[in-house]
Amino acid sequence: MTKQPVQPDLPDAIIDGALPVLNYSTGAGWHSWGQARSLEAARRIITANLPASSKALLKYGFTVTVTRRTALQRELNGGPDGYVWNVGK
Repeated sequence: MTKQPVQPDLPDAIIDGALPVLNYSTGAGWHSWGQARSLEAARRIITANLPASSKALLKYGFTVTVTRRTALQRELNGGPDGYVWNVGK
């Protein structure tokens, strides 16, 4: 297994280009729903693409959390830098 280089964890304000808005599917791996330059833009892309099962949870008090993948996540699990999401309470 080849080891991917770990990119420095830069604050969002320093990033010139857009980062991918990522979705992970077991078996299919990472794929991008679009590109965003901020957490707010990533949240809009994610909200527009949420699966029906996740949208149903929002009616029961669950919320969508959007974060940028940390250097540790990229080092331990591989995969690209970008914004990821989860639904929880």
